Amino acid sequence: MTVEPLPFAFSATGEVTEAERLPMREGVRIFAGRYAREWALWRRAGCRDLALCDVAAFNVAAIHCYYLDPLPWSETRSWLVSAFGIAVDSDFLAGPVTLPAQALEILRRMRPETGDADVASQEADLLALASPVEHLLVQGGDSRLSLNSQTLLNGYGCRPFPRPEAITFSSSTASSISAHAFGVAEQARQALLAEALRDGLAPAVEKFADRLRRDIIKQICGGRATADVVLSSSGTDCFLIAQGLVHLSSGLPLVTLIVGANESGTGVPLAAQERHFAAQAALGGDVAKGEPVHADAKAGEIVLVALRDPAGRALAAEVVDAEVRLLTEEHVGRGAQVLIHAMNHSKLGASGPSTALLLELRERFGDKVQIIIDACQMRVEMSELRDYLIRDFPVIITGSKFFTGPPLSGAVLVSRGTVERVAAAGRLPEGFNAYCARFDFPETLRGLLADPRRGFNLGSYLRWVAAIAEIRRYFRVPAAARKRGLEHFSRAIRKLFRGHESIQLHADAMEATGSPAATGEFKGRRMIFPFFLVRRRGEEAQLCDEAEVRAIYEWLNQDCSGRFPATNARDYRLLAQRCHIGQPVKAAHPSGVATALLRLSMGARIISESWSEAAGRIEPELIRDEIWQAGVVLDKITLLLKYLDAGGRKP
Repeated sequence: MTVEPLPFAFSATGEVTEAERLPMREGVRIFAGRYAREWALWRRAGCRDLALCDVAAFNVAAIHCYYLDPLPWSETRSWLVSAFGIAVDSDFLAGPVTLPAQALEILRRMRPETGDADVASQEADLLALASPVEHLLVQGGDSRLSLNSQTLLNGYGCRPFPRPEAITFSSSTASSISAHAFGVAEQARQALLAEALRDGLAPAVEKFADRLRRDIIKQICGGRATADVVLSSSGTDCFLIAQGLVHLSSGLPLVTLIVGANESGTGVPLAAQERHFAAQAALGGDVAKGEPVHADAKAGEIVLVALRDPAGRALAAEVVDAEVRLLTEEHVGRGAQVLIHAMNHSKLGASGPSTALLLELRERFGDKVQIIIDACQMRVEMSELRDYLIRDFPVIITGSKFFTGPPLSGAVLVSRGTVERVAAAGRLPEGFNAYCARFDFPETLRGLLADPRRGFNLGSYLRWVAAIAEIRRYFRVPAAARKRGLEHFSRAIRKLFRGHESIQLHADAMEATGSPAATGEFKGRRMIFPFFLVRRRGEEAQLCDEAEVRAIYEWLNQDCSGRFPATNARDYRLLAQRCHIGQPVKAAHPSGVATALLRLSMGARIISESWSEAAGRIEPELIRDEIWQAGVVLDKITLLLKYLDAGGRKP
């Protein structure tokens, strides 16, 4: 009987040793290399079931090819069909694929060792870890993490693996993961695998999530025992969870004031009403957008408080305070409990109401006023954040805005007083099970979920691993150096804008909010630079409408060298350069015209990637390079506006 030759061979250390029979296609060779490394990883981590090593390695390698193969995935899948006999319609992205007997036999023969016989596996649930990090990072979230099959970018314009070819100033929206954070996340996956093989998957993930909570407290709250942490798949999910916690412990009708809602996440008003804010929940189920998460959600009332006038100008702090004070007095007087979502740095850089007013209202009305801080942008002094928690104000944070962790990663820092009130209040309605896994909650609050559908959300946890890696390396830079670097970059950006007449910086960002001596690391510092776009034909200037702004935004993040003709080498290079900035935000121009703003944002990597540990300073040439890259972004926008003026088609 003739034995068919094996597709390839590999060593126990994960090296492909016989690849002559492999087609000379890069995707196939990517598969072979990743299969060999992954098989060796599972074996080294302590997997005794060699068949499980086979299946895990096959699934990881196939998914890895989907993301990294420069050729269409269908070509590599065709080879897998012919070489291993898998089904033509095998969907590895939907979960571990059951391999046919033919494939299992080929994989058995390919093993580099035969030391252990196959054992009856008690470890099949470990296939939850049989995905490459780039795939795990898009799991456990809603459709915002879904990838375009051609570009592998999500709705935010981000990729779940490093994208060094793109210039990135998008931290007001979201950023592609850095090579540093990606490596840390992969190390965490490997460590979790070894721990799960030793102790079981659920106990290992429980400890993993608890370590994440301790890391968040240590990095953000200085290690002080001021809060517990509820992990969540996004900032918007956090609003839903925080609202649910307050609602649970409230014995009065609840009126919610959301300050600056139109400068927060687009789903926040729905989430703050405990309504489904998208067509898909974080844990994968389809839901009816806009419908209540649970029956009691209909009982609340929501009031939106603006931070700007109809012309888009920022309202004075005392005006915002007066509006919030009046609304609170009115609703408390009617017998309601008022929940204030206070904004600390919006997507356009605004904040309100003042902390002084929040303290005044709490002093006057006690528990009839509850306060939650929206610090999702994380452009907040860490001392200020700790003060909020000491004052019993829960805080909503993310790791994916200023700190440039991958989207989506949210958390609610639950102050100790709130923990005590909520823990004694009963359980969250069953509808929250579509958004929350058991290990998302600290032990003190784990009883809040009634029969949760899922024990954990691995994608959310790994996104937080990556975010914490960025937070650590940012705070590794001394505070004085961080502040100098941010100030230097901020001043340089304003100067760059002055050189582009078709790019009109928003009035809020034209001048520094304070002198360097009076400005904190974040407080009082302009860190998001919103701007309008102007089309110019000769002496005539016309403000771009919202559709045109979005067109420029999308072209900016693409290689447009094949879309528009370049008249010289410089223009060709500009058109080819991918640039990712903050996505459009609907806004009113001071002239009264409805349009949208784009945003160039300062993120933590500007500082951490300019810092030299050896020299003990931010390297001038590295920060200059960051400034130069910002100039390239503005130059490409100016060039794209010319093509728009010439009648260039929108994407």
